[in-house]
Amino acid sequence: MSLVKLVLRRPVSVTLIILAIAVFGISSIPSFNLELIPDIDMPMMMVTTVYPGADPESVEELITKEVEDAGQTLSGVDSCLSYSYENYSIVALTYDYDQDMNDAYTDLSAALDALDLPDDAQDPIILQMDVNAMDTMTLSVTNNGSSDMMAYVDDTLVPELESLTGVASVSVSGGAENYIRVQLDESKLNQYGLSISTVASYIAAADYNIPAGSVSAGSQDISVSASDTFSSLQDLKNTTLTTATGSLITLADVADIYYATKDPDSISRYNGEDNITISIVKVQSAGTVQVTNAVSEKIEELEAEDGTVTFEVIYDSGEEIVSSLTSVAQTLVLGVIIAMIVLFLFFGDWKASLIVGSSMPLSVLATMVAMNLLGYSMNLITTGALVIAIGLIVDNSIVVLESCFRAKDDCDDYKEAALKGTGAVMMSIVASTITTIVVYVPLMFMSGMAGQMFGRLGFVIVFTLTASMISAICVVPLLFANFKPIEKKDSPVNHFLEWIKGGYDKLLRRIMYWRKTTLLVCVGLLVLSALLASTMKIELIPSSYDGSISITATFRSGTKLTEMDEAVADIEQMLSEDEEFDRYNLSISDNQAVFTAYAKDNTKRTSEDAVEYYIQELSQVTGMDILVEPTGGGSTMMSNYISDQTTVTLEGDDLDNVYEAAEMVEELMKNTEGVLHVSSDASATETVAHIVVDPLKAADAGLTSASVAADLYATLSGTTAATMEQDGEEYDIILNYPDGTYDDINALLNKTLTGQTGKSVVLSDIAHVEYDEQSQMIQRSDGKYQVTVSASLTQENGLIQSNAITSAAKELSYPDGVSVSSSFIEEMRDENLGALFTSLLAGGCLVLL
Repeated sequence: MSLVKLVLRRPVSVTLIILAIAVFGISSIPSFNLELIPDIDMPMMMVTTVYPGADPESVEELITKEVEDAGQTLSGVDSCLSYSYENYSIVALTYDYDQDMNDAYTDLSAALDALDLPDDAQDPIILQMDVNAMDTMTLSVTNNGSSDMMAYVDDTLVPELESLTGVASVSVSGGAENYIRVQLDESKLNQYGLSISTVASYIAAADYNIPAGSVSAGSQDISVSASDTFSSLQDLKNTTLTTATGSLITLADVADIYYATKDPDSISRYNGEDNITISIVKVQSAGTVQVTNAVSEKIEELEAEDGTVTFEVIYDSGEEIVSSLTSVAQTLVLGVIIAMIVLFLFFGDWKASLIVGSSMPLSVLATMVAMNLLGYSMNLITTGALVIAIGLIVDNSIVVLESCFRAKDDCDDYKEAALKGTGAVMMSIVASTITTIVVYVPLMFMSGMAGQMFGRLGFVIVFTLTASMISAICVVPLLFANFKPIEKKDSPVNHFLEWIKGGYDKLLRRIMYWRKTTLLVCVGLLVLSALLASTMKIELIPSSYDGSISITATFRSGTKLTEMDEAVADIEQMLSEDEEFDRYNLSISDNQAVFTAYAKDNTKRTSEDAVEYYIQELSQVTGMDILVEPTGGGSTMMSNYISDQTTVTLEGDDLDNVYEAAEMVEELMKNTEGVLHVSSDASATETVAHIVVDPLKAADAGLTSASVAADLYATLSGTTAATMEQDGEEYDIILNYPDGTYDDINALLNKTLTGQTGKSVVLSDIAHVEYDEQSQMIQRSDGKYQVTVSASLTQENGLIQSNAITSAAKELSYPDGVSVSSSFIEEMRDENLGALFTSLLAGGCLVLL
């Protein structure tokens, strides 16, 4: 009561406080970072180690296991997941959420420094996992001029984008780089007793810049250096070579030298047109919308500077965020307006409606000030919490205002009525508000990933409710005493409520005579609710798709880019002719071709429907594994799409046994009705040819196994000898043989090698070839091998089919040591959902208390 008296005695001071909250609240809005979901810090370290030339089995044995053993002994490590590929290893160490990651990095770095890895292996690189590291923006770049597009991208575009505040990384896909090709004539090399390696060494030796010291010139010291560089193709052609007999020739005598274009390591197209795709990832702490706006301004500047370059925005996450948050903001404002209209209908006085209505934006603005001080971003979680709170905060003000009206019936003075009316319900308001608050308090103290996401939701609702309680106790009586509203008791709405009240009274009296029946019906509804809940999809974050999809075609490792490009031509044709899509992008690299098709605005076809359609249309495609997934419309890394796809994860101590079990699960899935496509990690294999050199025979020819391997690498992959600058652009000088010379293994075995003594020998005389079938990737989790088998399902009854497959897979008789396990994503999802359910139960207990 003393607080209400103070407010009524100091109306000017309270008004100034209200204005201050409004000013600070409104001014804080532009400073918020706009995001889709809150930033999430995952306590995970990724250790990447490159081991050139090693197969996955060797990488696992010599690199991965060593890193695993070193990491798992460290304090705070919760789990270890590893992937062994050809040439490199990735080990992911997950820590407890209360672990200091700076200390963890120091300990892990020290443990890795103590490892005894193979000499050829590079030093391990430690990266901290960032679940928010998704593409912030994707651009398509095309060029209508004749300049080297890749040079423009590498030398101008990428540095300009990386210099922007908030940009973490810029990656490039597609395009081809120009270079200077030195195409060697092998017959002439053999004639002069030269090899590709010796020619490369002569070119490198002719391009040098060596400091020689300094000389005196009067009172100054002048630096002296010896240097020579290639200034033109003619200089390169005139490079002197020494033959095995000591004669001097030029490079032009054994090679053709000209400008050429490198074979691309990736292919990119946008709407069927060749392009270069630029993917931009922001710094975790930077605002997405601010970063995308800065990138848009930069590309406008670059387009104005060079009219031959055309930029198109393929994907802009900032637009999605603004669209989503605008929708939530409109809902928030609409909720306030509708609440005021409803209040006007009940009270019959616009002053009363404004009194209650003013408490809602005041509570929201006060909450925004607190959010800004705590560094919260404006995202779907925090804005959604404000929408939830709007439906709760209006109750306190209505109760106080109604009590003030009742008190006014007993006295004529508005100030006295405000004091008595507020005092009569103050304890009830405090008790009801605390009862509501304690439901959300457990969310504020959750740990782990769920705590990082939903802790903010709990804080926003708790703070808003607290602000609404203070507003109801302080602001409402002050406005009531000054605005002097008059309640209109005789209104159509009140007559309707009296009729409802009478009907409810009769219903309640009848129910009281059927107490046991009523209890049984309630229990039956509770059981029915539980049964219905068990059939629902389980997701950590609900998926929100806009009709867009992603199609990934995975080929056998080693498949040429051109062959993959030809193989997916039909898929590209389907997407280009699909009227529900506005645009599409294609990226081909390694052994995958990835399509992303973006839906038209306001399309009626859902992403789930599009996924099922393309799965059925592509189910008969051979030579590749097809994965179709929904995307777009606010989907995130944390969204999991499980209605049309099910996975079974197998683990065991013996890799062969795990592969055998995977074949059993594949067979089970293929024989299940409604399964459209089955894929497995175990089926991802590749054929490898090993050239085995006889050391004694090689030594007899003046060669070593290492020199033979180096010559073979240069023969098949080419070798970069030097660089040359022309017209402000730098070109690599690359030596190789004519295309197709050694595409066949037999041709390679017939290659002539020249030893240090000048003696020539055919490769097949000192080596033979062995073929091997090896896995593309070996996965381990906490020391056990893992294989994942996936099945694409029809949308109809997809959840039922998924549950049936999972149950049947658990009943199979697997080889010794093999069992069905959970994937890392499933474990993370179950852990966080368990934390949410625990908070729900804790909130229920607190309400009872």
